[in-house]
Amino acid sequence: MALPILTTKIKIPPARAKILPRPRVFARLDAGKKRKLTLISAPAGYGKTTLLSEWAHQTKNVVAWISLDENDNDLGQFISYIAAALQVVIAGFGESTCELLLSFQPSQSRLLLTTLLNEIANLSLHKGFAPEHISLVLDDYHLIENQSIHEAVDFLLDYLPDQLRIVIASRTDPPLALPRLRVRGQMIELRAKDLRFTYDEAMAFLNQVMELWLSPDDITALETRTEGWIATLQLAALAMQGREDRGSFVRAFTGSHRYVLDYLADEVFYHQPEYIQDFLLNTAILDRLSGDLCNATTGRTDSQEILEHLERANLFTLPLDDERHWYRYHHIFADLLRYHLKQSHPSQIPELHRRASQWYAKNERLYEALGHALATDDIQFAVKIAEKTNATVVMRGEAATLLGWLNALPSKVVQTNARLSLTYAWALYVTADMDGIEPRLQDAIKALGVGDIKKKKSLDSFSDEVKEYLGEITALQVLSAIYQKTSPPKIEEVKRALEYLPPDTIYRIPVMATLGDVYHELDDLQSAKQAYLNVLSASERHGLISAMVIHNDLARLHITQGQLHQAESAYQRVLDWGSQRHTPTYAVGQAYIGMGDLLREWNRLDEAAKNILSGIEQCQLGGYSRYLITGHIALARIRYAQGNIDNSLKQFQKAEEIAEKVGIDRLLAKVAAQKVRLGLGENLAVAAHWAQNSRLRVQDHLSYPYEFEYLTLARFLIAEGTQQANPSSLDAAGKLLDRLLQAAEAAGRTGSIIEIQMLQALTLHAQGRTADAMLPLENALSLAEPEGYVRLFVDEGAPMAELLEFAISSGVKQKYAKDLFAMCKDLSHIKQNSLADPLTNRELEVLKLLAHGLSNREIANELSISMNTVGTHTKRLYTKLDVHNRTQAGTRAGELNLL
Repeated sequence: MALPILTTKIKIPPARAKILPRPRVFARLDAGKKRKLTLISAPAGYGKTTLLSEWAHQTKNVVAWISLDENDNDLGQFISYIAAALQVVIAGFGESTCELLLSFQPSQSRLLLTTLLNEIANLSLHKGFAPEHISLVLDDYHLIENQSIHEAVDFLLDYLPDQLRIVIASRTDPPLALPRLRVRGQMIELRAKDLRFTYDEAMAFLNQVMELWLSPDDITALETRTEGWIATLQLAALAMQGREDRGSFVRAFTGSHRYVLDYLADEVFYHQPEYIQDFLLNTAILDRLSGDLCNATTGRTDSQEILEHLERANLFTLPLDDERHWYRYHHIFADLLRYHLKQSHPSQIPELHRRASQWYAKNERLYEALGHALATDDIQFAVKIAEKTNATVVMRGEAATLLGWLNALPSKVVQTNARLSLTYAWALYVTADMDGIEPRLQDAIKALGVGDIKKKKSLDSFSDEVKEYLGEITALQVLSAIYQKTSPPKIEEVKRALEYLPPDTIYRIPVMATLGDVYHELDDLQSAKQAYLNVLSASERHGLISAMVIHNDLARLHITQGQLHQAESAYQRVLDWGSQRHTPTYAVGQAYIGMGDLLREWNRLDEAAKNILSGIEQCQLGGYSRYLITGHIALARIRYAQGNIDNSLKQFQKAEEIAEKVGIDRLLAKVAAQKVRLGLGENLAVAAHWAQNSRLRVQDHLSYPYEFEYLTLARFLIAEGTQQANPSSLDAAGKLLDRLLQAAEAAGRTGSIIEIQMLQALTLHAQGRTADAMLPLENALSLAEPEGYVRLFVDEGAPMAELLEFAISSGVKQKYAKDLFAMCKDLSHIKQNSLADPLTNRELEVLKLLAHGLSNREIANELSISMNTVGTHTKRLYTKLDVHNRTQAGTRAGELNLL
């Protein structure tokens, strides 16, 4: 050949001794078998080479490999390596190509490539060799800068014979005819989002490959922080080895950790031209990037072009919309840039923040403007920006962060400024800190100098501006009263707040929304719906986020009325809107949780959990405590339905902790009632203690806001009557349910009617009147079937299975009853809770393998855990099952339907 060949460059890198299998990504590589090009384009550290080498060792395809470097920018040498790589897998290949290479001239490149393609096309003529497919891997293609080589690869791709496909791994998109291949369906693309570790992959890597055995919470935190970037996960894992305080390390891990800092600086940052380095540093203070914002911050005029270049170059710059208007840096990369900015140009940071703040304020993005204003350390400038904030700003962004920003201002500045005091109060309401609201409202009243407004007979003495403030104050007082241990607010109080406000002011919107909330509290659903529709119309005219909040309110109303599909549409509208935004919002977090609970009801448990987790993440970032509590309760119910009792209890514990922290008794009561519901079949004593402490009685005057607790009381009475053969408890349950049904029917709450009639049927069944139970059961099923209710029935367990079986034999709603009955038959997660100490998921896995006769060593290999860990799980199993050996464990497991 014309040039010597370095043989190590054409060998597939050896397989690693301990590697994480990635069938998900391997399947994508295999799917490229019928395409001309597979492009793997991602930044440094996303495991491109490792992925390809592992795939090459296990695929059925024939793989020829070239590890490219800077010295391969000569066309002749490049083609020489292609021929040599193919010769490694095809003995005697490329004789004609090699002859031409001996006297190669650049002007002969087309002849040389044509000869190469013809020899590939004639592979089937080689004796004993007729592969279905050959993959030619060009690794580290970003190091190729010679345009003639790019043109040669384009030529190869245009005329590639069926026997060959090309696989390119690169840190940047190569300058090839990719759009043409994309349009023709001739390429498969894998990018950072495809290569990044999922949660499950991160868990397997950290706990099985690296043997760190981190908790699920630590894995979630690390996977979220690194965004699945493999290199940083590996660097973090290396840094944690030998540490005992791994949880603390995870919480503190950023891009300024020395391992990550050195890696990113050496592999990425210092390889950029000086003008790119300057741009990266000057925009490091920004959470989101657009051309206009970056121009304003840096003083440049070409920021959009630079952002597009950064994206194409895979420089950890992620587009946030399809139009490429907004971008952000990878979290860890942003940490690196901020660290370098602070080290190299600390004096520039306040001015960069000032410019960004002014741009955001000019574009009416006050939440972001305030954050940057406070970072300037110019208090007067920050106050000027903060005075423009309002309730809408609070709901647009992270309320908890906003509170932190307001606390960063001198307390006297906030207390003596009506606008800031009210913004503070709105943020407290959104984060469910009800006790702190009234002092802030009194600060606002004092700053306005209006005295005791309740004693004012006329509003004429107030200016329109003051009336707006008074309207907000009254609205907040009404809203906070809904969640306090006070009597329900009166409609007149809300209407009085509306009287304070001019017709066209945006401040009417939260007050109008409050009117809907109060009607809902008072069980006047039609008036609530009309109030919500009125505020929705007003919100959409102003283009406010509150329109999305109202869609969530309407969704809750639909659920109350048993209209699950309409609720789904309302939630989906909010989620579609949220997909265009990239900051946590009050509305989107609430919608994720609401949608997740709907999916749980429809028994789509994996989808439900995914939505709930997204909602919890948004609410955590925003500090939205009320919906965090709702989210953890919903997730607890999902985990229980999946048989993960440990995690279910953990979610309840989190909900309780948050409810106790914010001090809202009604939320605490709901957490306690829901927890009792799930445990009724196993621990009646705990439920009895709850019933006694709740102070709820069958003869109480029923209040709709406490219907959930009364329905829990009815369930307790049914369980008590059944387990203790107590007829009076069943009679009391029947009377309570009759009264609850009357109230639900009067208000048109179909969702409640379904649940109440289902419980009436269970009561009659417990009384031995199963035939009589068919009437309420049929009514419940008739209302539930069109909306697809599932978990409402299935979660009642064995008694519901018995009722449904009777219904099927009696011809009552047979198809729907059969579907529900089939789901009720899988009761292992319920039956295993008859154990005093329920089994964990891992213990269940070990139990099943024990029952199938596997040895401890085989179990260890199957579950990728140590022999000692298997022994520990086995001892716990024996204790919980009250057995002494494997045979007894298998028998007991069968009795409890655990297998």
